[in-house]
Amino acid sequence: MMEKAKAEHEKQMKGEEAALEKSGEKAKLVKEIENYLAAKKIAAIKTPGGAYMKIDEPGTGAAAAAGKYVTVTYTGKYLKTDSTFETNTFTYQVEKQGMIKGFEEGVKQLKQGGKGTVYIPGYLAYGKNPPAGSPFKAYEPLYFELNIKAVSDTMPAQPQVPQPAPPAQKNEKVTPVKKK
Repeated sequence: MMEKAKAEHEKQMKGEEAALEKSGEKAKLVKEIENYLAAKKIAAIKTPGGAYMKIDEPGTGAAAAAGKYVTVTYTGKYLKTDSTFETNTFTYQVEKQGMIKGFEEGVKQLKQGGKGTVYIPGYLAYGKNPPAGSPFKAYEPLYFELNIKAVSDTMPAQPQVPQPAPPAQKNEKVTPVKKK
């Protein structure tokens, strides 16, 4: 069921991208990123999917490839204002959990221990229809500062939260500690 929904979403995104290409809007969205990078003198490479990546440290561990579980710390920012909209750390499975395409493009350029920034044209961010109630506008360009904390083949175990000691029962006698 989940795979069918993902396939349907991907089909919709490809149709949307084709329409943008035909209208010339895709080129404008890409140019917006390129102008920003040039104005800020940021050297970034274009990823195969169309996002732009500035790699600060590529990392030396396992690659953040499709199907891998990646723990990433990120700060998401609006391109137009450079203001932060979210900072978070979470673990997800690459290309399996419906992340925005541009974010995935950036993550896949790094290895464990890697750091960099992915600049995302609006059609690779939340596209035409951002989530209801979200602060994003249609085709809004974004960027994410990424730090790949871990890459693995399986979902990491969640840390155990220490449980508090149970309270003493009413009938339970507490023995005081004797001082020597």
